[in-house]
Amino acid sequence: MSLPQEDDLLSPSLEAAPERSSSPPWPLSRQLWVAFLGGTLAVTGLAYLNSRRLNAGRRVCLNILAVGAAALLITLAVDLLMGAYLQSEATPVAAPLARYANRAVALVAYLVLGRMQRSADRIYRFQGGEYDPGWVDLTGITIGLGGLQFVLTLIVLSLVIL
Repeated sequence: MSLPQEDDLLSPSLEAAPERSSSPPWPLSRQLWVAFLGGTLAVTGLAYLNSRRLNAGRRVCLNILAVGAAALLITLAVDLLMGAYLQSEATPVAAPLARYANRAVALVAYLVLGRMQRSADRIYRFQGGEYDPGWVDLTGITIGLGGLQFVLTLIVLSLVIL
């Protein structure tokens, strides 16, 4: 009895190494802090840039952008609902709830985005790649895109309250 030649089990998994980008990627675990402190827009931007550095492929990059857009829409919908609740009730409870809900959405997005980059990250690690500590880059992404998301949240809340 002979095995078929096209069997995926017997084919090598790392035939040709993809070209490395000029700048090394960031560790996937650092995206957790960006998600917690910067929000969905920051973690999406970082995941997209990191997937480009990992040479994850066009499909993975587009899926990362799609998941990030969905997470941002969910975040803005939560802000919209909390703004309507703030307008109907004179209570200071809705603002912290909106912040907690936004962080929860960003953390769930981090889990999904990290899962999408995992195979490219494993290949990079297997090939002996070194990671970029990138504290300055990550801080800039967190502050810049987190600030942009904050401005979007303010715009959504001002539209609801006015």
